[in-house]
Amino acid sequence: MTRIIFSEHSKFTLFLAILLSLFSIDSNGQTCSLGNPALTGYTSTGVGVTTVGQSFAMSCADAEITSIEVASLTSHTEVVLKIFQGEGFGGSVVYTQNDIVITGAVDFNVITTITFSTPLSYGLGSKFTMQLSFPAGNASTFQLAKTAVGNFYGSGTLYENGVPLTDQDLKFTVNTNALILPVELSFFETKLDQEQVILNWQTASEQNNEGFEIERSADGRQWEMIGFEAGQGNATQKHDYRFVDEKPMRGNNYYRLRQIDFDGHFDYSNIRLVVVENGETGSFGFYPNPIAAGQMLTLTDLHADFTGVILMDVLGRQVLEQAVPENNNSLQIELPSDLKNGIYLLALHTGNESTVRKLIVK
Repeated sequence: MTRIIFSEHSKFTLFLAILLSLFSIDSNGQTCSLGNPALTGYTSTGVGVTTVGQSFAMSCADAEITSIEVASLTSHTEVVLKIFQGEGFGGSVVYTQNDIVITGAVDFNVITTITFSTPLSYGLGSKFTMQLSFPAGNASTFQLAKTAVGNFYGSGTLYENGVPLTDQDLKFTVNTNALILPVELSFFETKLDQEQVILNWQTASEQNNEGFEIERSADGRQWEMIGFEAGQGNATQKHDYRFVDEKPMRGNNYYRLRQIDFDGHFDYSNIRLVVVENGETGSFGFYPNPIAAGQMLTLTDLHADFTGVILMDVLGRQVLEQAVPENNNSLQIELPSDLKNGIYLLALHTGNESTVRKLIVK
């Protein structure tokens, strides 16, 4: 699981390194941002190809390469794997493994993991070229997964029989025993600018980072997502993010970031508070969201201008309607027990105007 770590003091560096060592992984490896995710557009590597490979540069922390995964249309035995230092097949060979068995499938979905007999050490940014050689007689039927739909791994070059090809990639993954680096958050700041709240944050590094959900709360306990900013995936350089809450609530506005990995793991940032004296009178809070049919929905931070609440489906069909009692800053509504799963619109009326928010039922 990726962890958000605030790097507010450089003296934490040694402590962080010790802490990260507790989370090292085994020889099964950590994907080092070299996987090619293409699932369509595969073509044969061609008749008469006896060697194929691709160059790649290591983009995660100094460690060892533990295995390489490849997808093939046909099965092969006695395959030889070689790893060359640098670009192409003309450099020095730093790793060799013989008599490998590769299993194929018509849809290229069967992945063969070639586990190294001895892990190959590397440094961040080291460039290698992997080569698979096939025995005579197997070459004419040999097909590895390959796509011509752009360069999915832009830093690499595909080679067939030693000849570099452009605009194509093999479907492969390099695994390492590198430590799982955190999303290192340098700072997270909020400020009030007239009637808007500006959120700024910066990452010093990112690993497996899909992005940030921006969450807001009126009381610091019940939260709702008000936006999303895509992450950098894997990055070793600083990156700045900015989000604007154009319609903050009147009174307390608590903010936090929910950082999400590509594998679904998540973590939260510290919480920031902004007090808005002249915020949206039509703003309100509600929880839980998502909610189940028949469950009680609680509305909070209601203002005197609210007169009624209506729940509609996405087609505008009314599901329920309820008046808002005077001088109530909160209200509970029981959802119908037969309400179908899906997205609904929760609208609070103030005279001739309405404030509409999204409610998810599941």
